[in-house]
Amino acid sequence: MSEISEKAKSLKMLIQIGMLASVYAAITWAVAPISYAVIQFRVSEALKGMATKRKWFAYAFAVGNFISNLFSPFGFLEYTWMPLWNFIGAMGAYYLSQKIHPLIGSAFFAASITFAVSFMLSFVLGIPFLWILPFIAIPEFILIVGFTPVMRRVVDQLEDLGVFVD
Repeated sequence: MSEISEKAKSLKMLIQIGMLASVYAAITWAVAPISYAVIQFRVSEALKGMATKRKWFAYAFAVGNFISNLFSPFGFLEYTWMPLWNFIGAMGAYYLSQKIHPLIGSAFFAASITFAVSFMLSFVLGIPFLWILPFIAIPEFILIVGFTPVMRRVVDQLEDLGVFVD
């Protein structure tokens, strides 16, 4: 019986990852012109504060980022580099949130994504890294760090409703 419950738990986790990844991608696509610009404001980044609550959200943000970047004009690095950094940033956010404070964790996530996007755009477009950095950092920190308290509350509410379960 425990083997069945372990399989059911794994399936449930996979479904939850798919749900969150889909929501991230859908929001990114809904505001597509500003999601993919050099000076971007990817509204879906606000969801990333959720990573401070659950370790498995790292998978959801990596997959969601991969899916949302299928329509990006910046090519291959968007399908490889950015999902990797989303996973790294989300795992770091979770662990720092547990050890120090959720806002420290979300700041790590924002800094990770700021570095990764700035590096990628600098590489792909030939624009100096330090020129791009502030245009990426400002919206990342506003959306990820600024919305972390709200997203943590959303996770709590979804847990109460039985949507997110371990």
